[in-house]
Amino acid sequence: MIRLFLVEDEKITRDSICNNIDWAANGIHYLGDAPDGELALPQILEKKPDILLCDIKMPFMDGLELSRLVKEQLPQIKIILLSGHSEFDYARQAISLGISEYLLKPVSSVEVLCTVQKVQQLIQAERAAREQQLSCSQQDENNRQRMFFIDLCGGYLSSTGDIIEQARKLNFDLSAAQYRVLVLRPPEGAIEPLPACPSLHPILVYPITENKVVFILQANDETVLHEQEQTVRDYCQTQYGASDGGYVLVSGPIVHRLTNISKSYIHAVLRLHERVESSDCPLAPQWVFRREDLLNFLRTGTVEKIEDFWLMHPSQIQQALQSTIYRNYFYAEIFFTASQFAEEINVPLPKSIPQGPPYNISSIYLDTPENIIQLTCRICHELIRARDSQDSGRYAPVDVRARNYIEKHFQDPQLSVRDVAEGVAVSPNYLSTAFKEKTGKSFSQYLSEVRMEHAKHLLFCTELRTGEIARQVGCSNINYFSVIFKKNNRHDPFAIPHEKGRVT
Repeated sequence: MIRLFLVEDEKITRDSICNNIDWAANGIHYLGDAPDGELALPQILEKKPDILLCDIKMPFMDGLELSRLVKEQLPQIKIILLSGHSEFDYARQAISLGISEYLLKPVSSVEVLCTVQKVQQLIQAERAAREQQLSCSQQDENNRQRMFFIDLCGGYLSSTGDIIEQARKLNFDLSAAQYRVLVLRPPEGAIEPLPACPSLHPILVYPITENKVVFILQANDETVLHEQEQTVRDYCQTQYGASDGGYVLVSGPIVHRLTNISKSYIHAVLRLHERVESSDCPLAPQWVFRREDLLNFLRTGTVEKIEDFWLMHPSQIQQALQSTIYRNYFYAEIFFTASQFAEEINVPLPKSIPQGPPYNISSIYLDTPENIIQLTCRICHELIRARDSQDSGRYAPVDVRARNYIEKHFQDPQLSVRDVAEGVAVSPNYLSTAFKEKTGKSFSQYLSEVRMEHAKHLLFCTELRTGEIARQVGCSNINYFSVIFKKNNRHDPFAIPHEKGRVT
């Protein structure tokens, strides 16, 4: 209801306006009146009317001075001036103060009501416009937040800088040493998936779909991370009752990089589907895609070996890709790995590769496991062709030629930086410097990683014993091989699992 306050020094006029108009019937709440501006001002500032109906010529403080003071404190207020003076100077001052209407006395109750109703309609229109603008602004903010969480959890933000910048724009702080994602499926029929709660700070909480809420825990200490998880579990129990009351809450593994939040999320989602026994998403597989595996293959593999590369894990891939969620995650990982490799060899991403996250490309690429594997093989084929075109001449980058040489000779236990330098026709010192600048790794570190990746493949795909695998990857000392293997996989929760007892 619109609220009105009257200031009029003539008692007859004041009583007439107050008593001869049925204000309530016309949607107006009559707050009261005063005989002059000095007495009216404190009441107006306290009651905050929407409309001030005010005489100009009054003792102690006239209507123009009162209007000026009120407007300074209540800029949204609408003012209607009453005056027995028709001089232009008053009207000009009234306009400069932002007066809404100006009535000349004598004035009837009907005229007053008509003018007030006119201003009333203006106020209602402005309120509706503000509410619409606020609603749109809030909706835009919600959409931006939702897309950020979808992109972050889906792995569509491959750059740490990009994640931090987008989070900053949304007033999220993601600075931490460790992260863990929890996923909640609220009970069916829950109107609000999870209301905002200050006690969950600094945990980020957002309903990422209609029936899924994501929690991103972040801390610099694992103990704090576990405390945050317990806080979430206690809060969900408070909101929804016992855990068997219809809600499911699962967690992904702890990760140490912003770009790995998506991997913690996908593990949690797969566990969630396992818990609810969804027919759309079978039991979560042991295998999870690793960008480094594909990068190594793109660097050294051949077109003829593409299908063999993906057939390393046939049953696990087929099982995982039954899930629509996992297919989207898998595609995002493939796309950003391809982008990273294209940048590494200084070629544009092939135009035939669908660009952008899954919701921006045709669903035909992601609708079945067969289609996405076919798409992935095509991406690998085009990138390897582009790489081979770059490598064909003698002026190919030194690090690329060195990596190719290492891939062909890593089984030699005596392979050294001098051997590789001779193979690519540069000095050992130059090779070491160039290799470090281009790959961010020392020669020995890179060689060790190549050997361990091949060892991992042999552990997964063959029945060879540890000693034979060590010899096949160029490690003559079995104990040293075991130590290096464990060291290379110590911090990797997504490493391909190996048979127990094979590496000791």
